[in-house]
Amino acid sequence: GAEHERLLGAGAEVREEFADGSMARRMFARGSNSPGLTVARTIGDLQAHALGVTAEPSVSVDIPLTPGGVVVVGTRGVWQKVEPAEAVAHAAACAVDAVL
Repeated sequence: GAEHERLLGAGAEVREEFADGSMARRMFARGSNSPGLTVARTIGDLQAHALGVTAEPSVSVDIPLTPGGVVVVGTRGVWQKVEPAEAVAHAAACAVDAVL
């Protein structure tokens, strides 16, 4: 997709590697074994930013949110460990505690 093309255009190399029981795409400096990131967005990683990784978020503005609703934002790594329903329940409980 567009992120893959952005990385390649900036000189990165994207490889598929088997790690932690699953296949993952990792981004490297061409001909190198670093940085080895599985993400195309980071904050403050200057080496990765030079290879097309960005800190700019992907934003969707047409998500309906009702009064009193919550938004849970997380990386792929979060969603690999936490079920969406669990995250929403936790966020909603925190929102209720904040109001009290």
